[in-house]
Amino acid sequence: MGSFLTVGEVYRYAKTKDPGPQTVEGLPNFWHVTDTPGGNRAMLESGINGIAPIKAVDGRRRPAVLIRSSHWKFGTVQTPWHDLFHPGGEGLRYYGDHKPEQLQRVGTTKGNAALLAAWGRQLALVGADRRVAEPLLVFSSVPGTGIRKGKQKGQVRFDGVGLITHAERVEQGGGPDGPVFPNYAYEISLIPLDDGRLEWRWIADRRNPKLTSEQALSAAPRAWREWIEEGRLAPPRVRRPRPEFAESADAAPRGARAPGSGGDAPVGTPAATTDIDEPSVARGRLITEAEVLVEELFEHLEAITAITDASAAAEHELHDALGLLDCTTSVAAPTAAEPVTRRELLLWQLIRDVALARHVKALHHDKCQVCGLQLQIRSGASSQAAHIRGLGRPHNGPDELANLLCLCPNHHVLFDGLAIYVDPHGTVRRTEDHATIGPLRRHAQHEIDEAHLAYHRERCLSPA
Repeated sequence: MGSFLTVGEVYRYAKTKDPGPQTVEGLPNFWHVTDTPGGNRAMLESGINGIAPIKAVDGRRRPAVLIRSSHWKFGTVQTPWHDLFHPGGEGLRYYGDHKPEQLQRVGTTKGNAALLAAWGRQLALVGADRRVAEPLLVFSSVPGTGIRKGKQKGQVRFDGVGLITHAERVEQGGGPDGPVFPNYAYEISLIPLDDGRLEWRWIADRRNPKLTSEQALSAAPRAWREWIEEGRLAPPRVRRPRPEFAESADAAPRGARAPGSGGDAPVGTPAATTDIDEPSVARGRLITEAEVLVEELFEHLEAITAITDASAAAEHELHDALGLLDCTTSVAAPTAAEPVTRRELLLWQLIRDVALARHVKALHHDKCQVCGLQLQIRSGASSQAAHIRGLGRPHNGPDELANLLCLCPNHHVLFDGLAIYVDPHGTVRRTEDHATIGPLRRHAQHEIDEAHLAYHRERCLSPA
């Protein structure tokens, strides 16, 4: 016990917050395990609880974010979300803290802002920057046992340490009669822990301003250190193994069930780590590289031109296989047996909402949201509506105002070419050296979906 959190263990989260006793009412004392001398308590009062950032010798970092899922509150006005643990126990889908009555922009509430910022740091391009990224410590509220049997407060189960692998904006319902409201959903992958335990010294070291981020890694789980070294390709490889679910209800506290598993599978302690399928990893890397090639369509026009020299049928198959039928492509056939001088073109083209493009440009008075430039041409002011997440395959971005920016031609090219990105704090940066360009200019009536910005940022920060 002492300074370790064990996966699947239930802890007493007492109101007294007394770190002295090792156990309270027969359960390990959460406050004892997470006690950090000289630091504030690590809290679970809210669903998303960020430990206050510190200014360390090598820069600012947030030690950790603690998240808690309260299954017994699902569907209520206070908790309109429904977090879902995946049946294998390797991760969960977790919802942010936006609520129906909140008028502020989705993604700016305290919890969502903390998770989106954490995701941005977890997407860092180099290991030195990933060392600053905060881990997510995942807990679930569970019904009481022992002398508190059946009571729905005061007990939490530790489920593991997580990395955010995906975030998206969603529409949710606020209870049976509640309104639909926007929120964020996060896919969190749980990494394997050494002996199924987290040494709290790791978090305490991350809270120590006298230690560098590198020094604070000495007590980190091996899988976390591997992720720091390998970056974005690491999460599927360090994901904790599928647990062996117990058959007996005695194997886990009552209510410690994985939603979506039919109610029969309590989340247990993970089994021994299995070997990694290296060929699968290699295939995954190849697929990723191929996707990047397809995504940069306009940078590979010569390759597309070469494809058009094939027969019409073969060319159509090639474009379909590459996912380019949603873009402007050609199916050609000679018009005569003599040397070809013309080609007949059949076009597949995405239909865009022109009114949306006009609207975003009008809101910003044709001023670029990056540099503020307003181009004047003979017919008047000119700007371009740029999609943050591209339309069609492979991006499948929506044609909506929240997925649009008003840009000048220069910054439109740089944005689409992944040369600039918007960081989690709304600052536009150069991809090459992460130098600051300036804040992204906003308009009160133009709500930008932070998940689309994060998607674009992930592409910019991914290894080329």
